[in-house]
Parts: sequence; structure tokens; C-alpha cells
Amino acid sequence: MSIYALAKYFYVLKYANPGTITDIKTELDKEGKTRFKYAFMSLKACIDGWKHLRKVLVVDGTHMFGKYKGVLLSASGQDADYRAFPIAFAVVDSENSDSWKWFFERCAAIFAAKDRWYPRAHHGICLEHLKRNVGEKYKGLQHNDMVPSAGEAFKVAEFEKLYELIKLTDWRCWNYLEKIDRKLWTHSHFEGKRYNLMTSNIAESLNHALLPARDSPIVALMEFIRRMLTRWFESRRCKIKYHVKDTWSETVKGIILPVPNPEDIHIPADILKLQLFPPMTKRTKGRPDIKTKLSAGEVPEGPRKKKKANKCSRCYKEGHKKTTCREPVP
Repeated sequence: MSIYALAKYFYVLKYANPGTITDIKTELDKEGKTRFKYAFMSLKACIDGWKHLRKVLVVDGTHMFGKYKGVLLSASGQDADYRAFPIAFAVVDSENSDSWKWFFERCAAIFAAKDRWYPRAHHGICLEHLKRNVGEKYKGLQHNDMVPSAGEAFKVAEFEKLYELIKLTDWRCWNYLEKIDRKLWTHSHFEGKRYNLMTSNIAESLNHALLPARDSPIVALMEFIRRMLTRWFESRRCKIKYHVKDTWSETVKGIILPVPNPEDIHIPADILKLQLFPPMTKRTKGRPDIKTKLSAGEVPEGPRKKKKANKCSRCYKEGHKKTTCREPVP
């Protein structure tokens, strides 16, 4: 199933799960055709459950590997058992101001979005990504331990002590951190409560779980997400039933039902008549790279392979090649 069936899929999804929020943004091309631009989905069970999570929202975007270029945006929280709890998803053309604005405006129906709808909310950045960026820019020193230690310090006095140590160790690193508002990356200066969520690891875990479907057409991707969340909710309900306090049950109380066959229900004529065409932007030719692209400073898993030295085919010595060989040949 492709973009052509997206509107029909969203209708039957909401038919089976009343209260689910979906939206599609389109644009007209030069020929007057209606082309896909953005899509949004948030299941009713997730909407009901987010109220019982820690009051920290992690938003992230990950690239898709299908025929057309695109990015999957997500908003997730963390439940009382420290597990990722997805709330909303969107497929957009790229990560830019317009797509993020559209995503948060759709989320406003679920939770009050930053600044405009929720003025008491505070923005923070991932400490792990900051650590990697510093490690990549200023190698050979102890920044990998010093920066996160300063960021996780609870008291201002403790932070100032560690921050001064960073300055004495490498002034360049300290100057780089000075350009970043301390409220964004430190526990001690954050204006709200971060509930010990200093990284976006829950979003990274969610992206990894969605990896098998990130090369699928959009309808197949949305259905993969629905089925995955159905399994997660059922598994967590079973754990709560036998091992955890009943007060946690409200988080996964909602039931996610499968979508019915569109032929078995009445679908409005305006949805059936909608001709939705794929976006104009296509992925470049060649096999897509489905491996996760590492962030700056991120270390790949497993041992690194040693790079073999060049071996000259003329003198058979290492360290150069035939075109630059100056060794005498007997």
C-alpha cells in the first residue's frame, strides 16, 4: 500500500480507534495535481497514556530509506518503568522549521506545544550529543568525562567547580561551551525538572525498533507502527498485572485495535475520490545506505579494522604505490 491509499488508511484507522488523531498536508504541483507533503498520526491509546508519563518530551527525526526522500519525526516520553513510550509520529520531507512547526501544531491537540501553548515548558538538549561533539572537536583530552559530569551536577557550586576545571584543561573547549546557554545542557541551571532525562536515548531506541520499516511505503510504515505499539502495550499490561503496582496500569490502559477491511465499512466519497500523488522529490539512484549514520564523536560498535598499508606492485614494499615508487629494481 502506498501514498495513494493513505487517506483511506487513516479513515479506517480512526474508525477502529476513535479519538486517534491523523492529518495530511498536501501541495499542488505545476500541473494542478495534489501531492503528498506531510502526514501525522497519534493513536488514542498513546494520547491517553502520555498524561501518566514523566513530564519530559523527547522529539527526534530519523531518515527513511524508501523510494522518496523523507524523515520520520517522533515525540516520545518515558514511563514509570524507564521505557520509551511513543506518543506521535509524522512523515515529512526533511527536518526544517516548517516541518517541525507543522508537527508541533498537530501535537497541540495532545499536549500544549512549546512557548505558544505551554509557556511553562522548557527546552533542553541531549547531553550525550554534546559530549560527542566536544569529543570530536577537541580530541586527546578528558572532555568525554568532564563535560557530562558538569552537565549532570545538581548544585551550582559543584557545576562551577567542574566548569572551571574544563577551562583550565582546555580554554577552547570552555569557550565552545560558553556559547551554549547553560539552561539547555546542565541540571543545575535548568529552569524546570528534567526527571534525570539528560539524553535522547529513548528516541534512539525507538528509531532502532522502527528500522525494519523505514524503507517501506508510508502506509506500510504507519501500520508497522500500529502493530508494534499493540505488542508493546499488551506486553506491558501483562507485566503490570503480575509484577508491578496497579497504579501504573493507566499508562497502557488503552486498547489498540487492528484496522478493518475498507470494503467492509462505509467510507465518505470525498476520501475515495481523493487522488493523492507522491512528492516530487525522489531519492538519488543507487542502493540506499540503511546503516545508522553515526553522530560526531560516536564510536561504532565492535572492534575497528586496521587499515592496511599501501603495497607497491613494482618493488613489493609497503608505504607507497607504483606511480610514486623510487626504489631501484634489480
